[in-house]
Amino acid sequence: MSRKIKWKNAKMRRIVTKTTALAVLLAASTTIHLPSVYADDAPDQGLSNEPLTGDMFAIKPELWTSDARKSFHQWIRDTVPDTVPKDVQCKKVEKCDKHRVCVITCEPGSVVVDPWLQQALKFERKLAYRRNFCHAHLPGTHNSAITIADGYGVEDHVFEGYLKYLSWFKKGMEVHTNDQLFSLTDQLNMGVRFIELDVHWFNNDLHIAHCGGFHSALLDSLISAFNKIANWLGTDIQWDSQTIGCKPSLSSIPASEQRRLDDALKEISTWLHKPENKDEFLMIFFDDENNLFRWKKVTTMIKYLKSHFGPEEILLPADLVHTYGWPSFETLLASGKRVIFMSGSNYSPRGDDVLFVKDEICNWTEPQLPFEPYPSCNFPMEHMTPLDHRHWIFRPETSEIVYGFLNADGHLGDNTYILNETSIPPMVECGVNIPSPDNITPKRVESTIWTLTRPDVLEPGKCVALIRSKLTWVSLDCEHPGIVAGCVQHGHHTRWALGPQPVKEKDAAASCSSMSKFWVYDAPGNGLENKFLHALLMQAPTSVQGVWLDAAALASEAFDNRVANMSPLSRVEQISDELALNKAD
Repeated sequence: MSRKIKWKNAKMRRIVTKTTALAVLLAASTTIHLPSVYADDAPDQGLSNEPLTGDMFAIKPELWTSDARKSFHQWIRDTVPDTVPKDVQCKKVEKCDKHRVCVITCEPGSVVVDPWLQQALKFERKLAYRRNFCHAHLPGTHNSAITIADGYGVEDHVFEGYLKYLSWFKKGMEVHTNDQLFSLTDQLNMGVRFIELDVHWFNNDLHIAHCGGFHSALLDSLISAFNKIANWLGTDIQWDSQTIGCKPSLSSIPASEQRRLDDALKEISTWLHKPENKDEFLMIFFDDENNLFRWKKVTTMIKYLKSHFGPEEILLPADLVHTYGWPSFETLLASGKRVIFMSGSNYSPRGDDVLFVKDEICNWTEPQLPFEPYPSCNFPMEHMTPLDHRHWIFRPETSEIVYGFLNADGHLGDNTYILNETSIPPMVECGVNIPSPDNITPKRVESTIWTLTRPDVLEPGKCVALIRSKLTWVSLDCEHPGIVAGCVQHGHHTRWALGPQPVKEKDAAASCSSMSKFWVYDAPGNGLENKFLHALLMQAPTSVQGVWLDAAALASEAFDNRVANMSPLSRVEQISDELALNKAD
């Protein structure tokens, strides 16, 4: 395969590289001979002395005893790993599978999001909703429903136990097969608005699963070795590469317990339809495969989503036929739209009435890390930057899955590049739209905040400004001297200008329009716009102390519950104009 091939789908890249790595490890391996013993009190039959190439899969003979097996069983019964990060507060519960293997996780909906983070996320979400689908900055997650809260990864520690029987096992080597730590409800409560659902058909229904979609006799050899170890230990597993990930699961969960898509959609719908979430919009992406079309299961998927979301609240492809581009999220919400469904596969003509195809939305791309921070803002592996593609959706997503000696990309060693508290902020500053990490936590989602730093807040009743000394925003008296208006060219959110002279905040809109009818008073909607505006401020005469931002009403709504329903008249008028324009032929 040519090295020049550019992988637009990071998941397919991981599948292929993982298979390749396993093939290299198994290329010269022969059959491993293990005794077929199941009873705890069976005598030690020893291990065949037939050599394996490089001893890669040789078994530690000192562990191949009935006493070791009894110890393994006792260890499984006694071990209940706590999967909750130390800095997360929630109601801890035991999650067990049908094999009575358990872990400690958070009860769905119980993860604590502190008031400051709730307010900051709400404020930035309101700013993002002023933009359209191609420009809004909203948090997402990778493989959102592959979560240990629903049992995915519950048996990881058992598989780590299998690894200890192999000669190359080293202390600290782990198996980690769930992408997320918390329920979909908790992710939504943490401010996630882009949900990815891995959808596959098996066991006569649509389920959430990691499915490989590849075939490898060499991989079967490795899986066979694990099967024989598990059988000897009396903890049977059944894998092969043709069904790996679906049935059986590749997420340390019994295949029959992998969640039904219908149940996942019900959980999302329940959250969206709560009164406190009436002003929220969700993006739901089905990471699916073309076999759903071949097997005629697309209609089942459509049936499920329509059973939980009404036609009046789903953004349909037909809704955009007579519009120019994508409306803002504010406009969609004002017209009753609450959710959009997108697919990774094109099932046309099936599903055309409901599903948007990912590759047809805003030049959607999922670039690989690493990432070079501002002013480069570059993904060097892809040779692309948000600076040159300002109307694209950039959705970097990384996996922290580990299969013993293999990382998520199928290479030996650790996962080198991941989206975390260190790597996310530089992307946010560069306007990367939807960073979608594994293992989202309140701390990790806080790293997407760009308008404020803890513990700063914006004061209800005051005006909002950007000042010279910091990139984050502050509250000022609305008649503070030396502040000019922040003006943006209508329809071009990266083209900013400063008002011609300092004004009171109430005169900021008039100050912008005095330059021309194309300049409007606004506030940045993402970190890159904020960076551009601050750069203009630093180039202005020192008599200009700051820039007014059209965000006072949003700040009052986010930071003061007493005015939760407040919205600026100018914003309502703008939405009405957009709605009228969208209805025009």
